[in-house]
Amino acid sequence: MFKSNVLKRISVLFLVTIMLAFASVSNIFAFALMRDDYILLEAYSYYQDGDGYGHSWITITNNTYYSYDLGHYYLVAGEVITISIWGNIPEHMGIWYNVESYAIDELDYYDGRVSVSKIISEDDLEEISSYLLSHNFWNISYNCSCFTKDIWNLVCDDPDDELFCGWILNLPAFLCDSIKSKSTYYVNGYIRPSLMIGYDYNETFYGIIPDLTGSSSFSSGGS
Repeated sequence: MFKSNVLKRISVLFLVTIMLAFASVSNIFAFALMRDDYILLEAYSYYQDGDGYGHSWITITNNTYYSYDLGHYYLVAGEVITISIWGNIPEHMGIWYNVESYAIDELDYYDGRVSVSKIISEDDLEEISSYLLSHNFWNISYNCSCFTKDIWNLVCDDPDDELFCGWILNLPAFLCDSIKSKSTYYVNGYIRPSLMIGYDYNETFYGIIPDLTGSSSFSSGGS
């Protein structure tokens, strides 16, 4: 009789354990299904009337469980990154990462910036990564507004959504106008800052915060 009761209790405990385990697994799967995974691409541009200063850049939000190679930058799950090219930062003329989010957060720059956004696929992100690998440079005819416009248009399915930054003369001001011509655009969109500030050179990431306070750091051509 005693043995029978013990076996019953063990059976009940085993059943309860199985039910609790099943409930935990179900909750995990339910959470995974409820999470809205996405990769968000944003194109930003800023232009200041008066002194003619402007700058343009892209932002990518990796709201997934996965990490990706983006150029030579390792984009981890949950990270937000800004990318643009600069021609007037002495350390490197080309692609810089997270300078804009730093400038906004620490220096209160780019007040009045405008942006458009779209969800992109992993294939789109791979295309952007390939573009970064072959466009790590800056020159007079290829500045930050060209860089931003080209990446946006690279993964644009609808020609009506494509951006424009000028013909012979490419400027952030023209990109601002193009962004504001869209049916939906944003002003002063929030960008979460990142500690990974720096540039890529010869397949190596160099962490450095550039000096953006001097007048030599900016140009009317849009960096």
